[in-house]
Amino acid sequence: MKRILNVGCGGDTYGTDFVDLYPRRKGVIQCDIERGLPFEDGTFDEVYSHCLFEHLKNPFNMVVEMKRVAKIGGRVRLITDNGSYWVFALNNRAHTGGYEKEAHPDDRHYCFYTKTHLAHHFRKAGLEVEEVKFVEYFSTSWQKKAACFIIQNLLKLTPFRNMAYARIEITGVKKSQARSLD
Repeated sequence: MKRILNVGCGGDTYGTDFVDLYPRRKGVIQCDIERGLPFEDGTFDEVYSHCLFEHLKNPFNMVVEMKRVAKIGGRVRLITDNGSYWVFALNNRAHTGGYEKEAHPDDRHYCFYTKTHLAHHFRKAGLEVEEVKFVEYFSTSWQKKAACFIIQNLLKLTPFRNMAYARIEITGVKKSQARSLD
């Protein structure tokens, strides 16, 4: 059976094993990723995280830990906010820290990333970058969804196409246990 670790899972049920700082359901291990993952080296076929990376003070440590618990030949897949997204550029609150979660005042967004930033993190950790792509995201409100759809599709026709996407997904493959020294 393929084992998939979901790091910072929140309410997401993708995977076979789950860790989160604030577990919302049974079966999720409470874990502060800033201190490491509570698993042996080479345990998982895939290590996945969705919208956690931007919340970390030391995001590189997360990539190193994700790689550590992945098997040789396993994948590390991460989705995070796109620092170039048009909504972030227009919404001053996004760049000044005004969208933290009320329920957890210590939960902050520390940084936004580009495709290049993420690739640098993965390569430095010793992961072979397999794919980096933009991911579309639409609000649940039909009005916002319609507005986003129109603006995003217009942006895709311009030199500012990177601004059309809210998220970036990167996938890397673990070829060895060693970390890159470059």
